[in-house]
Amino acid sequence: RVLLQDSTTLSLPQCLSAHYPGNVSHGEQKAVARLQCLINIKTMRWLNMELQPFTCNDQSASATVLPVLKKGDLLIRDLGYFVLDVFKKIEQQQAFYISRLRYGVTLYDTKGRIIDWKQLCRQKGITDQVVFAGAKQKLKLRIIMVPLPEAQAAEKIRKARADRDARVNHSKDYYVWLRYNVFITNVSTNTLSAEQIAQVYKVRWQIEIVFKSWKTGMHLQKILHQKCTNIHRVQTSIYLVLMFFCLI
Repeated sequence: RVLLQDSTTLSLPQCLSAHYPGNVSHGEQKAVARLQCLINIKTMRWLNMELQPFTCNDQSASATVLPVLKKGDLLIRDLGYFVLDVFKKIEQQQAFYISRLRYGVTLYDTKGRIIDWKQLCRQKGITDQVVFAGAKQKLKLRIIMVPLPEAQAAEKIRKARADRDARVNHSKDYYVWLRYNVFITNVSTNTLSAEQIAQVYKVRWQIEIVFKSWKTGMHLQKILHQKCTNIHRVQTSIYLVLMFFCLI
């Protein structure tokens, strides 16, 4: 099976912020729900759906996939679910993963020496190397670094520099990092090459397309208008729409 896990958010009437606390804007806490979803993309069958507050982020949901995983499954997720301990448990269950690598994770070579990630991409083209990740976990995995076209890299850097969050203070090193797509996986080179890993990861966008169809094609967000102030009505509306999606 090829499993995709991702979440999408739904804005709710402000009066429901106690039930579904969201982000804080201008000193006021919004009401936002988060739908955590897991789909078998080969059969288009949903394996899990959970309605949670926005504050239950993707990282906290990283381990929820473990009871569902079977031997031989391939799990594809974005950077929000990055938890090295969970990757280790996925491997222990004889399943596979493809993920982005979080910037700043400590890397080691096969002799236990710390690697500066820039050492891995000195040669031109795609980098594909076995490393160990995490000061505590020392998780063995493949790191794949794919150089981005100049225009795409420049756009990523522009967005990073435009980030107005006062907590963000990007280094020069980070801007170099943005010139690459960096993946990690425990899939062997005999099964998927570095180029194929980059292509397979693009399958993740299928779940984003499904989420968009829910909100625009089926008007899930519009159903939750400001007059829906009863928590039971809101939850019933969401669950009924999700049941309809599953049926079709």
